Amino acid sequence: MSATQFVADRSGVANTDSTHADCGLCGGFGPAKDWRSVVKASFTALSDLHGEYVCWACEWALATRWTRSAFVCIDGGVTRLKRKDFWPSLFAPPSTPFVLYLTTSGQKHGLYKARVNRTRGQCHVQCEDWSCEVTEGDREWMICAVKARMLGVGRSALESCEFTSRDVLSAGKEFRWVEATMRKAKGRPTFRLMELMPGVADLPQCLTPSASL
Repeated sequence: MSATQFVADRSGVANTDSTHADCGLCGGFGPAKDWRSVVKASFTALSDLHGEYVCWACEWALATRWTRSAFVCIDGGVTRLKRKDFWPSLFAPPSTPFVLYLTTSGQKHGLYKARVNRTRGQCHVQCEDWSCEVTEGDREWMICAVKARMLGVGRSALESCEFTSRDVLSAGKEFRWVEATMRKAKGRPTFRLMELMPGVADLPQCLTPSASL
């Protein structure tokens, strides 16, 4: 079962198509239709289509606008989130299996590229049309970024690793740790998540994640 099929199934979407085939988008096997009856020729991700059929789950995801928002899907169902509430799930992932999907622009389809996570230590995060794997090492720099922002270090300084004297004063005795950790993290694929970091007021919840997930 693909991630799209996992999310659709946990959302209660019925799969009634009589033809069964491998999906040309998500790769999962199940009820499907000829792609021409589902995807328009103007579909921006048509180059991602690698088969003649599109499954019931991808058809639903392409037609359902809320799948362009942030959400966490577990066996028990889907929790839709605002972007500012997504980061806590990166620090303390939910029970497996689960899917993590984070919107960036809200204008692109990308759920068919997501993966179902079977472990909590390293988890796949789909961010519309790009993705990354979050490991324990990544959580170290993310915690550092959260603490630095709460101390008053500028977000642009953390992203560029170009710190001003004000940033140095804000971080105080923690500055060398912040500088070293962020410089080390800058080359990691997950560093792009800095673009989606919540505002300062919403950062404390990242260090005390909600138990509801």
